[in-house]
Amino acid sequence: MRSLPTGAESVVFDCDGLLVNTEVCWSVAEAAVFAAHGHSFGPEQKALVIGRTVEDVGEAMADYFGRPGAAAELAAELLERVRKELARGAVALPAWAGWISTFTAWRSLVAGWRTVTVPLAR
Repeated sequence: MRSLPTGAESVVFDCDGLLVNTEVCWSVAEAAVFAAHGHSFGPEQKALVIGRTVEDVGEAMADYFGRPGAAAELAAELLERVRKELARGAVALPAWAGWISTFTAWRSLVAGWRTVTVPLAR
């Protein structure tokens, strides 16, 4: 497993796709796993995986593919494919795109405050 980046000044956890449209990345990755194992991916297959933990998705895929005991391997394959999709880029959702820009500007402003020395009266 890769280590976390060391140069980040802040991190936003968007685990449910509220700020960034990650659902597309997950769907592309899920479809790729199904295709790699000789299966099509449509609404029926999406229903097997949506709203579940990665571990549960691995179990569902293992059952669907007829590969008992392969849940952990399939979950790892899915996560790697999702990481690759996210690395290609995920789009900020329109309602939040302005907020993200504002937050970034605000964070830069606050970072500048850290370097200002303000004399205190004693």
